[in-house]
Amino acid sequence: MVFPSATDPTRPVSHGTLYSFMWRQREREVTPVVTNHDLRRTWKTLAGKAGLSKEIRDRLQNHTLQDVSSKSYDRGNYMPEKRAAMKKWNAFTRALLSKKRPKSTPALRYDATEKAA
Repeated sequence: MVFPSATDPTRPVSHGTLYSFMWRQREREVTPVVTNHDLRRTWKTLAGKAGLSKEIRDRLQNHTLQDVSSKSYDRGNYMPEKRAAMKKWNAFTRALLSKKRPKSTPALRYDATEKAA
């Protein structure tokens, strides 16, 4: 589990907790202003690098597929495929998190004085 609850480590934190955390980090200027859309787009890009197909990434993000077959006939929820994809995503993120940052690389910190290019 990536984000365990402080009160019950066997359960994940709620989406509201993560949302509140992001707002606090923005207010403290630890991270740049990031929208939910930015987070979804970043996840979709990284999940592609992790080897998840576009179709399964769309299904995980609850995007509607617009072809006739998907809209009219396919009523499956694809839960086994989604679970397999999330296991792959878990392995990918754990590998990223286990990499050590070189000592010469400073921690990333948002500078409020920087202008977006």
